Amino acid sequence: MLVWGYNWVPLKIAAIAIDPWWFGAWRVGGGALTLFAVLVLARREMGPPPGRAFIWIALTQVAGLVGFSTLALHFGGVANVTALIFTMPVFTAIFAYAVLAERLSPGRIAWLIVAAAGIVVVASGIRGRSEIEGAVLAACGGASWALGNVLQRRAAYRIDLLRLVAWQQLVATVPLVVLALALGRPVAHLDPGVVTAAVFAAIVGSGVAWLWWGNALAALPANTVALASFAIPVIATLSAWLQLGTAPPPLTALGLAIVVLGLSGSVLLGRRDGQAASISVASPAGVTRART
Repeated sequence: MLVWGYNWVPLKIAAIAIDPWWFGAWRVGGGALTLFAVLVLARREMGPPPGRAFIWIALTQVAGLVGFSTLALHFGGVANVTALIFTMPVFTAIFAYAVLAERLSPGRIAWLIVAAAGIVVVASGIRGRSEIEGAVLAACGGASWALGNVLQRRAAYRIDLLRLVAWQQLVATVPLVVLALALGRPVAHLDPGVVTAAVFAAIVGSGVAWLWWGNALAALPANTVALASFAIPVIATLSAWLQLGTAPPPLTALGLAIVVLGLSGSVLLGRRDGQAASISVASPAGVTRART
């Protein structure tokens, strides 16, 4: 979460200096090359995953998120964009219920509503056409990311995760390159800072970070992973403040605090519910019920 939180700073630096369409293609393509290079060095199997689920996961979880978020950062600030990208847990709850029948308890739903209220507060402080466009694109990125999370959880792949994520990154690169060729302009204002930011975003932000995210989705329910990511927008906002000197507007800071409160409350309640369920199963009464 620390890596992905900080990654929004180099993303912002590069998204301004490089055409956003081409930067999105570079970001994911660079991540794919990094992961395939690791596969070669480790002498692991490199064939594509079975079935076609990984293609849909790549298009939603990777290409959709990267395309929308890169454009959003081109128009809006880091704090607003990351806060609105994190409509993702709300969309994840909806998609997980519809696709996986994962249900949230009434208490967790209440906390999620608190988080949604924080997003509304963030949105209320957005002014100007450019910021509005960035906000809409960020929310679209959150929805696409959420759908990909749920599809990956449903696919439940039992293959080498490194291989799976490498192929998802490779597949996602294709539509991003097509969009760059059709809509982008191959121009960039490069200096050492921009180059460093672009390389970091590709290798660490797209390669390593997606590998960690896939590992979490393979081990935990989609809702738990989504809600546990509440720290990312806070880290992103603080990192942008410290490195770029862009303090979050008051409404953004307030809304972000409410989002964190709501999502963290839901995570803690979910953990308590899980512990209670474990105790119930381990109790003599639970054992007796299991035997009848």
